[in-house]
Amino acid sequence: MREATHTDDVVRFGVFRADFRTGELRRQGVPIRLQDKPLQVLAALVECPGELVTRDELRQRLWGDQTFVDFERSLNIAIAKLRTALGDSADSPRFIETLPRRGYRFVAPVTVDTPGAGIPDSGQTMATRRSARRPMLIGALTAAGLAAVVAVVFTVGKQRPASGPSRVESLAVLPLENLSGDPDQEYLADGITDALITELGKRHTVRVISRTSILPYKGARKSLPDIGRELGVDAVVEGSIVRSGDRIRITAQLVEAPSDRHLWAQAFERDVHDVVALYGEVAEAIGNEIHANIDRTEAVAVRARPVDPEAWASYVRGRYLWERQGAENLLKARDYFKQAIDRQPDYALAYAGLADAYLLLAENRVLDPTEAVPKGKEAALKALALDGLLAEAYTSLAGIACTFEADWSGAERAYKRAFELNPSYAIAHQWWGSTLAGLGRHAEAALELRRALELNPASLRVGQSTGRALYLARRYTQAVETYNKTLELDPNFVPALTGLGRVYIALGRKEQALAELEHAATISHRAPASLGPLGQAYGLFGDRSQALTILAELKDLSAHAYVSPLDYADVYLGLRDNDRAFGELHRAAEHRLASLGALKTSVEFDPLRTDPRFADLLRLVNLN
Repeated sequence: MREATHTDDVVRFGVFRADFRTGELRRQGVPIRLQDKPLQVLAALVECPGELVTRDELRQRLWGDQTFVDFERSLNIAIAKLRTALGDSADSPRFIETLPRRGYRFVAPVTVDTPGAGIPDSGQTMATRRSARRPMLIGALTAAGLAAVVAVVFTVGKQRPASGPSRVESLAVLPLENLSGDPDQEYLADGITDALITELGKRHTVRVISRTSILPYKGARKSLPDIGRELGVDAVVEGSIVRSGDRIRITAQLVEAPSDRHLWAQAFERDVHDVVALYGEVAEAIGNEIHANIDRTEAVAVRARPVDPEAWASYVRGRYLWERQGAENLLKARDYFKQAIDRQPDYALAYAGLADAYLLLAENRVLDPTEAVPKGKEAALKALALDGLLAEAYTSLAGIACTFEADWSGAERAYKRAFELNPSYAIAHQWWGSTLAGLGRHAEAALELRRALELNPASLRVGQSTGRALYLARRYTQAVETYNKTLELDPNFVPALTGLGRVYIALGRKEQALAELEHAATISHRAPASLGPLGQAYGLFGDRSQALTILAELKDLSAHAYVSPLDYADVYLGLRDNDRAFGELHRAAEHRLASLGALKTSVEFDPLRTDPRFADLLRLVNLN
């Protein structure tokens, strides 16, 4: 890189102040979240204001010899994110001017704020400095980042007292440590951890953090006060399991998080065939300890029906894969749940897991919903026939009712029953919040999604659902901020990339929309659900040829994979072919396909609203 005109760490331009020592960008004192690569691009550009910085110079500086990086796409995405943070436009640039096929120029005046040690001159230096400030990405970034964004956006939240709590109102169960000396028993530790979270979550007086948010702490050597602060809880449960032959021993201790004061510790031991009773006993002891005056009528009794150890192991493995989602994981999860049922035909939780697998396989357009949804509903009903107190099964039924049956009142009843049985079940709050947003009940949606985030602060899917809710409420600026915060945790999270692309379409930002949607299509290996929005963007922004190419690609894919009518409808909407779009939407409505719950609120359907056929669509999905 050429000699810089200055080597100071802190610079000002317009209403912005960039501190490259700490990796912060502020607009009139308000912090703006920006990922490493866009910030490094900014550092390179402001070093030489008014001068061309070539794309090759940026490649050398940010990526060096990393030949495996798709440099062109990565740089385009970084520039798009930087422009979004600055509120800049490629067509009328105030800060970053594009010199086609050559590079970029920073066109605003840059002034030095305070002398420092020099703007970092390599991507690695910047990454090193930033990573040193956050020893655990998921815990620190999510709790302090995404939760903060959602709290501001929805203007809800509460302040925690500075001193230690007089009683435990929120709890995190950290991953139990496997001390068996056998790595094959790791599933046992994970499964019992998950079971403890579920059992403790049934107590209405305690908020219990979900499994997804505690997984990053597995094996981490962080202080319990730090963990408690990152997760926003009063107390932490930690412990270990040991399996020897057919005996399992669990040792657990309860610690007050702010003070690191030990409150309770106990060991429990049973035969492996009594694993359900074992973790139920542990949960009961912890519940008694944290609430001496607990309302016994609110506590759901532990079902001590014996569970075959191999069936339980298959269920645990299935849930592990289900939570990670993606087509391959969901298909494997379905098979594990089937294995559990084959091993033990009266295992209610395995049927609930199978219902969830079919639901997401249909919703994510991996399987034809007309085949998958009936199987999912059958499994959920079987789970409730075996155990009428399963919040998971009620949540599955509610998800099917609103996603594929347009039964909004039935879904609401099922969700409320799930909340009664397990108020800490984050998935139920997330799914119901997403449904409420589609129905236009935005204030209620905000409360449910806020609750989901409190229970699962590290969840990418809660972040994505919140961004989607803000998009449906036409709060585009906040939606962009929430999606970007989610993508800081995983830049390749396809649902957030697609959602962000849709927001940019609504804002008319061609460059940013295409960058996000092309990235989503590449990461998903050109999955139909990502191709539809991309084709729509090309059509709306005037590239009819590209839109038609994507339409042909979808038709080719349909020869060997499921392609939803909604994927075709996306592209036809982009091509402004309303007749064909209505045809596909009617086909989707007849089968009550996912995403039609947002017909009343989603901006992509605005061009159709004045057409009488749109009222027919609303009637078909009970939204009139």
